Amino acid sequence: MSKDELAGFRIEDLMSEIVRRQVAELDGTLRAMEVAVEQTQNALARTSLESLLQAKSAQEDNAPKPCPKCGKLVRVRARGRTRTLRAVAGEVSYRRNYHHCRDCGSGFYPLDDTLDLPVGGDLTREMERRLLDFAVNDPFEEAAQRWSVHYATEVSSNLVRRVVERQGKLLDGAQPARVQAEVLPAPTQPAEAVYVFVDGSMVSTQTGWREVKLGIVVRAEHRLAGTEEQRGMVTQARYVAHMGGVDAFGARLNEALQAAQVHAAKRVVWLGDGAPWIWNLAEELTPGAEQLVDWRHVEEKSNACAKVLFGLTDPCVALWTRQLAALLWEKHVPPPLASPDPFDAPALGTAAPPHVAAALAELDESWDLATSGNKRDAIANLGNYLDQHQNRLNYRAFRNGGDPTGSGTVESGHKHVIQSRMKRAGQHWNATNADRMAQLRATYRTCGPSALYDVIQRAAA
Repeated sequence: MSKDELAGFRIEDLMSEIVRRQVAELDGTLRAMEVAVEQTQNALARTSLESLLQAKSAQEDNAPKPCPKCGKLVRVRARGRTRTLRAVAGEVSYRRNYHHCRDCGSGFYPLDDTLDLPVGGDLTREMERRLLDFAVNDPFEEAAQRWSVHYATEVSSNLVRRVVERQGKLLDGAQPARVQAEVLPAPTQPAEAVYVFVDGSMVSTQTGWREVKLGIVVRAEHRLAGTEEQRGMVTQARYVAHMGGVDAFGARLNEALQAAQVHAAKRVVWLGDGAPWIWNLAEELTPGAEQLVDWRHVEEKSNACAKVLFGLTDPCVALWTRQLAALLWEKHVPPPLASPDPFDAPALGTAAPPHVAAALAELDESWDLATSGNKRDAIANLGNYLDQHQNRLNYRAFRNGGDPTGSGTVESGHKHVIQSRMKRAGQHWNATNADRMAQLRATYRTCGPSALYDVIQRAAA
């Protein structure tokens, strides 16, 4: 049959006939037939893609082309250089001209630019995009194995690693403001509130355990309020991660805050544990924002103090902890108090709020009953902690207003953003690679798997 006769058929009909002939004599299970059909389709896809590339090569002329760096017209330096690429369907090759600019020293392939191919590596963008999704979710060896479950082509763990290194470097070099502009659409209305959850967790590196700081920025319309029985839910958030100093982390977090239009929000609320760097950052980035110490953190400290006072298994541990919690949650009317003796220097130089004063009075009574130095140390440590954070303990008011009272959002974030990929048995990260993977994971969780690769390309452009 001639080409003219074939031209009368639809592409779908031709492909269906090819597949029919390929499997006509196949006598086996449905799975075997399904795999055979897929292999035929892959072969057709690879052949078609290579034909398209060769047609593009044939159309390329030998005229001078403008240098992408300095703009000068540059003649062809070498004609028809072969490039082999790995596509999802398999390897494809084509030829293109090479130009070298003597003025600025840059070399370039105009056809590669026209086809929007990656500058480095030997993968098509679609191949890179799909491999990146595997790589940010699983260790490289496992990602390579999982790839072979989904695709007929095979990849090595080293290839997966190189994809992560290229994309991680691109993301790390992009301006944080550009990244935040790409990961989520800009809000159209001011937020009723913007919630900021901040915490750190440890990851094993080649030089020991190091902290990855994680920040989560949530606008009120993307948070479903919880109750005393059920935790709230976040439907959309901006995640920011960094292994390193507070200043660099703060710069990234600030861009996420600006992208969420924190300046226009009616309220800004920070939640975290008692780490001073969190509250210093809150004062620096959003002066005047409301602050709340994670309730679970206070509860754990109270329970630890009670175990020192009464012993690990004494029933009084639970009773004493519940009594202190009731006072902090204003479930009991606090009695008139003088300033408690061991804790009479409020952090801000003013009288503690009544519910905090009531809790401190409870500790003051326990102080008188303490019979050893370690018990008094436990009481003093808890009392000083509550006194230091006296204006960050307004749990009843926050709960009544529908606000979160704990940092469960960021604790959960550490698990599904950082630890699920970076805290596995036997992993010891290079510090630079760890920071880049943390950034990739934070971006991935913000924009979603289908958008990650394109977000990086646009942000780094």
